[in-house]
Amino acid sequence: MNDDKGERPRPIRKLGRGLADVSHIFLSGAEPRLPADGPEAGAFEDNHNEPSVWLPDATYISITSGERVKGKSLTSANLAFSLRSRGYRVTLLNADSDQPDVLALTECSEDGILGESLVTNEAFGELPVVTIYGARRNPGEAGLDILDPLSDAGREARLVITDTSPLADTSYAVWRHSSLVVVLTEPSIDTMRSSYVAIKRINSVAPGVRIGLIVNLAASHAEGEQCFRKISGVSRDFLKINLRNYGIIMRDQAAKQAGERKVPLLGAFPESKASECVESIARLILMDESAIARRRTEVRPEECALRRGA
Repeated sequence: MNDDKGERPRPIRKLGRGLADVSHIFLSGAEPRLPADGPEAGAFEDNHNEPSVWLPDATYISITSGERVKGKSLTSANLAFSLRSRGYRVTLLNADSDQPDVLALTECSEDGILGESLVTNEAFGELPVVTIYGARRNPGEAGLDILDPLSDAGREARLVITDTSPLADTSYAVWRHSSLVVVLTEPSIDTMRSSYVAIKRINSVAPGVRIGLIVNLAASHAEGEQCFRKISGVSRDFLKINLRNYGIIMRDQAAKQAGERKVPLLGAFPESKASECVESIARLILMDESAIARRRTEVRPEECALRRGA
């Protein structure tokens, strides 16, 4: 401490439409340390009570879906493969301990211990995989069982693609530390309803996180666009959030065959309609990742700490 002169608090800069400079909270999971008193005290009392953490300099992207939507793990694995094939350092993180389909799809052992780095088969280019098990029962608690695997996954990667369940407690903590959560849906009434429930849950447990939408098994671009408009309209009217449209994945037998053969779609069927859709989604994610990375440079590491303990 300096007894001669007190340290002046750093002013809060304004961004965009008068938003306080708190964008990094939602982009990295980091929370600034606030003064005990003064005009800024208690400014974040309404936010979730997560411990302050400093994760590696990677972009964490979670893939989830509604309860009745299929293809989440297949989409996660193929997006990770597509991004890795472009030369990006990518890690695939399995956070769906209830149905770890991504491990079976990439032929990784389901017996891996917490945070252990696994390697996929040769078809997926030996894509590194980290798995999360043993999440706490209380969704509000994010202990070492979440933070350590997240840190391990991002230590050697620029992009971390996470396969998360729409209901598992693990997912709630992962979403809070993600830069972007992408919801997979389908163009049917039941699946759109379940996808909206997933969006509502994400917005509740991770307020402010970017949420995107992918329409899977679309018969046409018009059907996919119509599905997006319905879900985004309801989300805007009732949740007051704007969804990012990441496009569609066309209904294609090539995707099913690739999943059954446990090979990446882009490697086995590069000319298929589904492959073109995945490549388009990957390009949009990279565009957003660049913006996220620029904003992440505003975070001050000295104001965050990886909290070891409960």
